[in-house]
Amino acid sequence: MKYYILQFKFLTPVHFGTAENKKSGNLQSFNCCADTFFSALVTETAALDGELCSRFIEAVQKGGLLFSDFLPYYSGAEEELYVPVPYNCKEKVNPLDLQLSFKELCLQYEALRDHENMAYIRVSGIYDYLHPYESTAKEQEKHDFGWSGVQRRLDFRNGGRAYYVSNYTFAEGAGLYCIVGLDDEALLKGLVKAVELLGLGGIGGRRSSGFGKFVLKGAPQLLSEDCGGDAGMLKVLLENKTSSLQMSLSVLCPVQEQIATVKKGAFSLLKRSGFVYNQNSQNFEKRSSVYMLKAGSCFPERVEGRLLEFTALGAQHAVYRYGKAVYMGLPV
Repeated sequence: MKYYILQFKFLTPVHFGTAENKKSGNLQSFNCCADTFFSALVTETAALDGELCSRFIEAVQKGGLLFSDFLPYYSGAEEELYVPVPYNCKEKVNPLDLQLSFKELCLQYEALRDHENMAYIRVSGIYDYLHPYESTAKEQEKHDFGWSGVQRRLDFRNGGRAYYVSNYTFAEGAGLYCIVGLDDEALLKGLVKAVELLGLGGIGGRRSSGFGKFVLKGAPQLLSEDCGGDAGMLKVLLENKTSSLQMSLSVLCPVQEQIATVKKGAFSLLKRSGFVYNQNSQNFEKRSSVYMLKAGSCFPERVEGRLLEFTALGAQHAVYRYGKAVYMGLPV
């Protein structure tokens, strides 16, 4: 399988609201899961070319087409790619050393708090993160990928009542990228065309307000060890299937036979829900929620996952929920 990187430059703010974000009060997340991207891609491709859409679905079912979640990148002096912090490391934090002075203790506490709140880590910093006592590397520069905001809108269907929409705006040089695993290179051209069309309408919520519009930042980049930097290291980790710790880079829905392997790992659950357009009532109907494993979940071996297919009330077509994963072998 060959791996490509699609980089998205967002022209407008984004709104990726999930049930977990609403529960925690974090409505400004820029995290777009792979199932959201796949659903939007299938919808766009179905309107463009029904045969191509069927080929995408078949390739995913056979494991020949894989997507990661949208992950952040930062283009500065060099191209910086980030991945989720592994879940197996979040609880293995050294306790505070109470023998230190008050000033040193405060600094250690701040470092501990930053460690606990960290969501993404640069690809080139993974080894140092996993082996903090062996590292002699200088601490990497931290970037703000953007900022959260709230915009006021008017609902003229209800007498012009005001409501507020949360959003996230990316900073200059920052954006999101997706790793695409592909067996059949003939699908790449159609995939790029569908993604470009998707960018015109936007992805995520509140697209009617202009949110989520993007363009591709250059052509898809084929990952190879010759790429150098984060891209070259990412290629090595994606191909590392012998590591005793395999980290998922996308949401995952395992089959029954894989539950035993999942129980040996470290993971967190994420509630995924959504709406389906009902042709009979000419309205959107809420579909059943599914609990999936978040990106960053770690297992002793790669768990393939599955593409969920189910029917929805009033829908004239099958409804799909992407639940397969792209993995990277951690250097433990």
